[in-house]
Amino acid sequence: MMTAARPMRKKASVTGVDATSGGAPVNVGDAERIASLVGGGFLGLLGLSRGSLAGLALAALGGGLIYRGLSGHCACYSAMGTSTAPPRGPATSVPAHQGIRVEKGIFIHRSPEEVYSFWRNLENLPPSCAT
Repeated sequence: MMTAARPMRKKASVTGVDATSGGAPVNVGDAERIASLVGGGFLGLLGLSRGSLAGLALAALGGGLIYRGLSGHCACYSAMGTSTAPPRGPATSVPAHQGIRVEKGIFIHRSPEEVYSFWRNLENLPPSCAT
């Protein structure tokens, strides 16, 4: 049975947008994000340990830095039109050296149901036949 292939849906996020930032463009580089996380964690713990109003303000500042590190988005950078994140091309969905490149593929002229059924039946074969 011959059927038309259905294109796979792309699950990756939009280029230059981090999944944790809620759609805001990434404009903070990786080293800066790590520094924001470490510094924000330190300020947050220091502020909470003080137990005063000034300590609460320090903890809030630390929380802002933690958000900046996790999301990769800085509102101040956006307002100034600045970015320290590496530029990505329009076709980039995975940062450099953090993925694999598929150079060849195969096309199976069968429905997804038939392929799945065949694959499930392979599990019932003895180990010597499955190779």
